[in-house]
Amino acid sequence: SMVAGILLTLFLTPVYEASTLVLVATPEAPSSIVRPIVSENLASQIATISQQVQSRSNLEKVIDEYKLFSDPDHKNMFMEDKLANLRKNIKVDLIQSRSAFSIAYRDNDRERTMRVANALASNFIDSSLEYREEKAVGTTTFLESELENMRSKLEGTEKQLSIFRNQYMGELPEQLQSNLQLL
Repeated sequence: SMVAGILLTLFLTPVYEASTLVLVATPEAPSSIVRPIVSENLASQIATISQQVQSRSNLEKVIDEYKLFSDPDHKNMFMEDKLANLRKNIKVDLIQSRSAFSIAYRDNDRERTMRVANALASNFIDSSLEYREEKAVGTTTFLESELENMRSKLEGTEKQLSIFRNQYMGELPEQLQSNLQLL
């Protein structure tokens, strides 16, 4: 067993794994005052973002940028096979207790492994920011339309109140004391 272990360490190529922990920040405003913009749970958000980051277009950018599968052994591979191999080497794990998730990437080149793992984490963060921005823009648009509706209702109510006060000038309950003093 000792000889087999030594032979394996000499002839097997090393596989490196780089992982990044991404913490998910919760909203700072109290939920009783301001509803959270993103109401989905963490697992579904991460699943959505994971699908976006592991999409064909994003992974093709990573393959081109970091020259993955450019060695002679992989020259004749189809792009779908390269994408499948890359997806197989990417692992996303949800850590419920810390409101976080980790992104791990495996490769046999330690420098490239680190750079690709950082690129994947950056893609996750960018996708998350875009997702939150879209939700925030939608929420802002909705709130602005509701504010405009309430403003027009308030102006209408104020006009009606002004007309009522002019029509019943001197007969209003708040004028009772001054009317009694005049009498």
